[in-house]
Amino acid sequence: MTPRKLFLCIVLAFVACGAPATGPGSADYRELPADQIMTGVNHNSTSDGIRTATGTFDTVYVFNDSSSYYLRGVSQQLFDAEGRQSATVRAGIPP
Repeated sequence: MTPRKLFLCIVLAFVACGAPATGPGSADYRELPADQIMTGVNHNSTSDGIRTATGTFDTVYVFNDSSSYYLRGVSQQLFDAEGRQSATVRAGIPP
C-alpha cells in the first residue's frame, strides 16, 4: 500500500468512527495509552513531486505497537494527478 493510500485510509477510518472532537486542551487525552502525542500537526504528501494531500490535525496520538494513529480535529485537502484540489475532508472542526 502506498503512503498516500495508507494516510487516506487512516483519515477516512477516523471520519467513519465519528469520534467526538476535542482539542489538545482537553484533559481526556492523558488517559489514552499513546506512545506519542503531537498537537498542531501539519502534514503534506507528494508523489513524484506533485502534491497529493495536505492535512492539519489538532491532535495526533501515535501508537508504537501498530500503524494506527488516532486523529482529532481533522482538516484535509486531497489533490488530483495534476495537483488541483479535488476534495476536502473535515472532522471535529466547526464549519
